[in-house]
Amino acid sequence: MLRQGKAKIAIAASDTHTPVSPENKLGTPQTVVNAGGLSRSGIMAGLQAGKMYLTSEKELTLLLTAHSGSATAGIGEQLPTSPGKKVQVRLAVKGHPTGNIVTLVGDKGIIAIKKAVGSKTELTWDVTSASSKYLRVELQTPE
Repeated sequence: MLRQGKAKIAIAASDTHTPVSPENKLGTPQTVVNAGGLSRSGIMAGLQAGKMYLTSEKELTLLLTAHSGSATAGIGEQLPTSPGKKVQVRLAVKGHPTGNIVTLVGDKGIIAIKKAVGSKTELTWDVTSASSKYLRVELQTPE
């Protein structure tokens, strides 16, 4: 749907039917919303604008921005640019396990893969506006 220009909202959730114990993973997935406030309307506005990310780590914080010329866009925002223009994508992430794999994905598939070093990582990619209609970042623990 994203490839067709239709934005969809994903929400992290969990469900378990095991007794409460250290193995019970209930509540691990989370939706982090960049909201104007903690009111219901503030949170809903952030969700509707797509200003959120999903995580299974409560300590994880993520900031993703794209820059082209003087224009900047963050999570859930559109970057005004023209075809072929250079776009710099920046990711700052804290609180993740060391050794994670970071994948930059667009509408045509994987754009780049990098390894995150340490629990605080800052990565940059240089792409062009023609390389994708949208961008997303996946942070995965290698298995």
